[in-house]
Amino acid sequence: WNDQDSLNETFLQHWEYNRDDPHLQNFLNDTSMYSQSDDHEVIDNYGNWSFYEVSKDPNERNKSGYANLVKTGVKYFFEFSPIEKNKERPDQIYRMFHWGKNLDLFLLDAHSYRSVNILPDTVQNNKTLYGKQQLAWLKNKLLSSTATWKIISNPIPITIPDCIGFMQACNNWATNNASNTLTFTNERNQFLKFLDERNIKNLIFLTTDVHYAATVKVSQDFDRDGDSFTFYEMTNGPLSVYTGDKPYPLDPTINATYIYSESALFNFGHVKIEKEKDDRYHFIYEVIDSNNRIRPNSTINLIPK
Repeated sequence: WNDQDSLNETFLQHWEYNRDDPHLQNFLNDTSMYSQSDDHEVIDNYGNWSFYEVSKDPNERNKSGYANLVKTGVKYFFEFSPIEKNKERPDQIYRMFHWGKNLDLFLLDAHSYRSVNILPDTVQNNKTLYGKQQLAWLKNKLLSSTATWKIISNPIPITIPDCIGFMQACNNWATNNASNTLTFTNERNQFLKFLDERNIKNLIFLTTDVHYAATVKVSQDFDRDGDSFTFYEMTNGPLSVYTGDKPYPLDPTINATYIYSESALFNFGHVKIEKEKDDRYHFIYEVIDSNNRIRPNSTINLIPK
């Protein structure tokens, strides 16, 4: 992965292959969408985060190819996703959209700024999944948001662990073992404490990357002031790959519970923000299968606080 010309040709072909699919072409012709970058557009976890890397010898784990993968991935993301670039930071993918008084939508970049996942998660190492600048931006936007609902779209889960390889290095904010040091939980805990301290209400994470549908509720006193902070995570997928995964155990280090989960189906999530009889705008979510049916027990109607 140190040959940039080879990378350009490989990832160009990946994008062209997917865009040749007539069903995807019909979808893109008929449906407006927000583009969000993910690792699957190039290679799993940009090549430096998967079992294939953490199982190799130490000399291979910090090779320079990772930066090339990110650079090439971002390049072709913009070429095949014609979005307006940030004038000051042209490679910045994370951004937000304001939809009136009831919705602010935040799109995150979970791959461009992360530390290597085999780095021990200590205070001294300042390990980060999203990068200090992106997290500072997100905090400021959440603090200034006056929208009823704050929706964070994230390509990886918040509560569902992805810790793989013989070292059990984790690839998102969740962990499957309270004693595992190869995590990103220090950054996660600091962010959740911030949300609790600032009382950021009506926060929803929309995520993917697992091969099943689930809704998770988290209620915990992260800042230890005696009041619990609550948020939800709705995860969906996939539409076009195998559906063999069963719901994984949730992160045991936070108070997270499944309120719905279902596997072995192609699916997507459908969100409505509607005014109900109580004159408040509710967040209504349901999972739809490939036959356009609402899945049993998947509907949730949240009342704003």
